[in-house]
Amino acid sequence: MISILFWAMMFYFFRDYGFIDIHCYLNALIISLETITTVGYTVSDISFNDNPVAFVLLFCEMMQSVFMNSFCIGVIYARVSRALTRARSIIFSKRAVIREINGEWYFMFQICERRKHQLIESHVTCYSVQKTVNAESGVPFQIRRMKLDHPNDSYGGYLLLILPAVVIHHIDADSPLYPLLPNRSDDSKSQLSEASIREYLVANDIEIVVMIEGTESITSRSLQARYSYMWTDVSYNMTRERP
Repeated sequence: MISILFWAMMFYFFRDYGFIDIHCYLNALIISLETITTVGYTVSDISFNDNPVAFVLLFCEMMQSVFMNSFCIGVIYARVSRALTRARSIIFSKRAVIREINGEWYFMFQICERRKHQLIESHVTCYSVQKTVNAESGVPFQIRRMKLDHPNDSYGGYLLLILPAVVIHHIDADSPLYPLLPNRSDDSKSQLSEASIREYLVANDIEIVVMIEGTESITSRSLQARYSYMWTDVSYNMTRERP
């Protein structure tokens, strides 16, 4: 609207050159509107009496309209495509850790968000992919979901990525990372060890696939970030140093 008013003022200012019959500012406003919208001129002399001033004014307004349209389209495209590259701002720790804490074994890794605009309702899901043929079912490439203790799956697994977050999975009897011990009994926890877990992950070529889903706060578009940990990417009984 500002552009139409500005160029209408320019047409009205140069009306004395005689290339068009403009009696008032309203006539100039109509000419400006017809120029920027390219709907066609209602004047009797569409060549504007072959006056070069008319050419300069029309050309300048046309170019200004093109640049404004390009700018608006560029801004919209940048906002729309933002979610496509937004997933790159989510950083996963290069290695996962399996630790024994108070006699229990846990699988854990860290997630960090680099952008100041946080994701809306971001939640994490982990899957265990077993690439060898299962001895019981004979089915290769079994995929099982891993229950998370933090963030708690009972509450949707939502994360607040203001600070780096630690994702924790308890390796219990229902865990896909729990090895098949010879005698599963009440004292099976005492049989669980670093060696048995490591041997189970290597023998079954297990890969942990991590998926984070959320909504971009600016464009309201959903996005998904993925990462995976092979058994070679797992460290045992290690702690992370604080920076």
